[in-house]
Amino acid sequence: MTALPLPALSLLVALLLTAAVVAAMAAVQQGLARAGLVARARRACAQHGKPGPTRQARLERETVDETRLVFRVAALCGLLAPGERMPPRLRLVLFALVVFAFAFLLARVGLAAPATVALALFFAAGGFRWHRWRQEAAMARAFEAQLPDTIGLMVRCVRAGIPVAEAVAEAGSEMAAPAGPLFAAADRQIRLGRPLEQALWDIAATVRLAEFNFLCVAVAVQRETGGNLAETLAALETTVRKRLALRLKVRALTSEARASALIIGALPLLMAVGLAFLAPDYLTPLLVTDPGRLLLATAVGALGLGGAIMSHLVRRETAAP
Repeated sequence: MTALPLPALSLLVALLLTAAVVAAMAAVQQGLARAGLVARARRACAQHGKPGPTRQARLERETVDETRLVFRVAALCGLLAPGERMPPRLRLVLFALVVFAFAFLLARVGLAAPATVALALFFAAGGFRWHRWRQEAAMARAFEAQLPDTIGLMVRCVRAGIPVAEAVAEAGSEMAAPAGPLFAAADRQIRLGRPLEQALWDIAATVRLAEFNFLCVAVAVQRETGGNLAETLAALETTVRKRLALRLKVRALTSEARASALIIGALPLLMAVGLAFLAPDYLTPLLVTDPGRLLLATAVGALGLGGAIMSHLVRRETAAP
């Protein structure tokens, strides 16, 4: 029997791996959908006072536990955004295509099938996690830029005699994304009976900004002990504006260092990808021989350590006091 040539074998391995990833992600969607049905059934039983039998309750607990595991795996791979219950199908298709590309690339350089599968999944999940982290960071920066205006709007509403809950609703309707949709979601939760403090802390868990945590603490303290909330929020608005202006100034002064770190860190990866496509045999000794694997592991570790050090230094310089 004639053996398949290397490109055909690589393509076959990549296609099989892509099919496996698509099937796994379909299972993720089914598990998340089943968790939603179970949660709705449990809420209905609680509202009508009709708890299910022991077997049904045990099945629901097992389903929820399994779905939590599936949910964690999907979130670990970067397939779920904050607040999402199910990854969109387009994102699943893109994930499968990325896995296919990495598997094809690794199979071309002569890597074994188990290592090809593991590394393709690892690189695809890492890429999606990095993209998700970039999206969350961009959303947090946009929210931070809108925060002084949002607090100012709430200050004017409180000074006009409007309750804080209505001020949150006003911020949700007047502010643009991302602050507007987040405050609108908090307003819907408040109207459904969720306490104001918990709704605001949900926003804080999404944006992860110390300045917004101050707002949540100020509102919680005012509702418990009383006081002039308008003056507290006005002082907070002034402080946030000064911190934001200082952070932008420092970021502008360190732009050259950040660009240099990005270029230096990306050059080895770009060269490796180019060589893998143009001359795959050139990188084969690094993957199939013991000295090559040792050198590759040392190079990857050194590159990662250098990138972490540069990133830490840049973050330290751009962090506001």
